[in-house]
Parts: sequence; structure tokens; C-alpha cells
Amino acid sequence: MENKDRYRSNAEECIRLAQSAKPQHKAALLEMAETWRRLAEEIAREKPSSRKGAG
Repeated sequence: MENKDRYRSNAEECIRLAQSAKPQHKAALLEMAETWRRLAEEIAREKPSSRKGAG
């Protein structure tokens, strides 16, 4: 599994947990999900540019 896929999976897990979390934990879990999602997007953007130089 690539890092971007793992990060997306982590985001989905945080969202799943937030759905049944206590109110005081819900916001933190959703913030974590957003961070994982952003990291996945950053890696997805970096991958194509790093492949251009290879070869």
C-alpha cells in the first residue's frame, strides 16, 4: 500500500470513529481526518513530478 492510500485510509478511519465519538473528541478526530487527507493530496501531487526526473 502506498503512503497516500494509507493516509486516505487513516482519514476514513478517523471519520468513522468520529461518528460514534463523544462530542469532546469528535472535533479532534475530524481535524485529524482532514490532516491525513491533506497529506495524501500532497503526496499525490509530489509523485508525478518525482517520476519525471527518473529515467
